[in-house]
Amino acid sequence: MTSKLKKLNNHLLVGKILRAHGIKGELKVLPLTNTPEDFTTIKSVFIDNVEYKTEDIRVANTNLIIRLLDVTTRNDAEKFHGKDIYVDSCNRPVIAADEYFIADLVGMEITDGLNVYGTLESVIKTGGVDVYCVNGTKHLMFPALKTVILDIDFKTSKITVSSDELVKVAVYDDI
Repeated sequence: MTSKLKKLNNHLLVGKILRAHGIKGELKVLPLTNTPEDFTTIKSVFIDNVEYKTEDIRVANTNLIIRLLDVTTRNDAEKFHGKDIYVDSCNRPVIAADEYFIADLVGMEITDGLNVYGTLESVIKTGGVDVYCVNGTKHLMFPALKTVILDIDFKTSKITVSSDELVKVAVYDDI
């Protein structure tokens, strides 16, 4: 699944509603984070820029099951199918120094120091190594490996990659 994690009105995209779950209005959500359990304490979410209070959030296998206050039937829940779920940016979980929110990376320039390949457009979450999708003169995809990514600089909004490693693992698509 391609994930264009993004910020919207100071909100951070954290999940995609897959479908209604059960008959009591719960939502089955694909989390767009490595640690979905961090979101089990969130008190409200935003869907279509509307804030909804949460009654319960629990992890079920690799997904989240979310019960929203005032969404009490399956019919109510089905109206949310395919929608994105955001949280207020101040509710982001604490992450390790070498981890990043995809929303913070999308839009950064991909360069090897000499050549600019384009900007990070989206990330494919594979369950293993994420795949970065770059939009430039050519579409480019590469795995987010430490051997490929040399530096992430938020001040300059650049991700520096090793051209030697990139040529080994990247897939290009002419536009």
